[in-house]
Amino acid sequence: MKLLPLPDYIRSLHIEAGLSPDLELRLYQECLTFVTELCVKEKVNTEIMGTALTLLHYYLKRVAFTEIDRFLLGTACVYLACKIDYRHLSLEKVAEFYFQERSGGKKSRKPL
Repeated sequence: MKLLPLPDYIRSLHIEAGLSPDLELRLYQECLTFVTELCVKEKVNTEIMGTALTLLHYYLKRVAFTEIDRFLLGTACVYLACKIDYRHLSLEKVAEFYFQERSGGKKSRKPL
């Protein structure tokens, strides 16, 4: 994976897109909590969870929250992390978790 140069890493696309720093933090927390909950539900190991969170962070440093569905991105990151580490994860289970969360899920999700 190519590392971001320091000026690109510090710069926030989300603030440039018009999001306040508080909203940016809340969206990050929701997204990270979603990925963590999916990993715990599917009982993946910590290496896969770390890979998924790294993929998520790497993507969010290049694309603003206003351009993506952050829950779909989190779902894709977990699925790709399982593929990278050669762990079988049913696409149906991942999609079911995504649609449950999108259709209501936990209304009062708290960051872990």
